[in-house]
Amino acid sequence: DTPGSLGTLHLANIGSVTAVLLRDGVPKRISYTHTAHDKSERQRVISNGAAVSSSGQVNCVTTVTRALGFHGDVNLRQCLSQKPYCNSVPLFASDEFVVIANATFWKYLGPTEACNMCKSLLTPSLRKLIHIFTTLPNEVQEEALSNASTLDYDALVSDFGDTTKDSSMIPDNESEILAGEELNWGEMFNDPIETLTVEDVCNILSDTMSDCLVDGARQAGAVGPISCGVILLQ
Repeated sequence: DTPGSLGTLHLANIGSVTAVLLRDGVPKRISYTHTAHDKSERQRVISNGAAVSSSGQVNCVTTVTRALGFHGDVNLRQCLSQKPYCNSVPLFASDEFVVIANATFWKYLGPTEACNMCKSLLTPSLRKLIHIFTTLPNEVQEEALSNASTLDYDALVSDFGDTTKDSSMIPDNESEILAGEELNWGEMFNDPIETLTVEDVCNILSDTMSDCLVDGARQAGAVGPISCGVILLQ
């Protein structure tokens, strides 16, 4: 595939883990779910000697048709495939993040719900914080961060910023007014704000999103192990 303006995301998945990319505000599935509910997958495991129930259980053990593990069940392992689905996705400025989660999560939260929850945390103030790290020179970052709620942000970017940066990362005045006291810097970060790097900020935000998604799935009724992660693309 031709790389996008932000490069290319390469991924490989197996089993029931699903990855969803938010592009232009619309969730887009970029992985493939391997279960017995898929006609071609069902036929493949049956041809390998598996018994598939009406509910999609393979040998009354699992619903996935491709998996790593099951070393103690020789018959099941011979029926399942260990070949992953591979995909290369060109990335563009309209791509915001990727949500990756297991079947238990997606059973209770749909792609739109999950992406909306993540977007609610990408507030104007957080976007501004990330843009400060990636746009302003080191000598003015500390001043900008210490006055993040009141600084003349547009003036700083105009004086010191890289005009080639994506302007959608810069909150407009209306968003700033609506945002108000949405972000408490002290509560968000354990370390002094001036000691953080852009990687620190993105990791904290990504972890916060993941925790919120897991909590949301639990509140929706999910039981059992939940695996969930968020990859920020900008």
